[in-house]
Amino acid sequence: MKRFADSVARQKGIKAPAGYTKSGSICRAFLDRHASKKAGGKPPGETSPKPPSPAQMSFAEKIAREKGIVIPDETMASSAAVSAWIASNLGTERGKGRGKTANANKPPRSTAPKSTGLKRKPRKRTADAGSSPEDHA
Repeated sequence: MKRFADSVARQKGIKAPAGYTKSGSICRAFLDRHASKKAGGKPPGETSPKPPSPAQMSFAEKIAREKGIVIPDETMASSAAVSAWIASNLGTERGKGRGKTANANKPPRSTAPKSTGLKRKPRKRTADAGSSPEDHA
């Protein structure tokens, strides 16, 4: 930040304020006042909010229809705002139909080894599959 402040001071032909090399707040104040803004009037490094995706919009509208509520206009301004609105209005239905969360109420499975008692023997195939074992006796 100090190098950028030096660069701005050189470009503008002005002197940087006293203490800007030791105080971040003094340096930031100088840069806020004298550093050029990016196109659109935003300070360097600041980006515009990302618009919500069509999937987000659709999901938010579905929730609003089901609950009979209206989505505020300011919520539709950014992806983050729509995401927060969805999370706050989703309620207890979240995770419904998903593997692990759907089974959250089930008790945990035992890790004990399975018993080895009474296993069924596989059937033996005979040469004549249509006849019963009594036919051969």
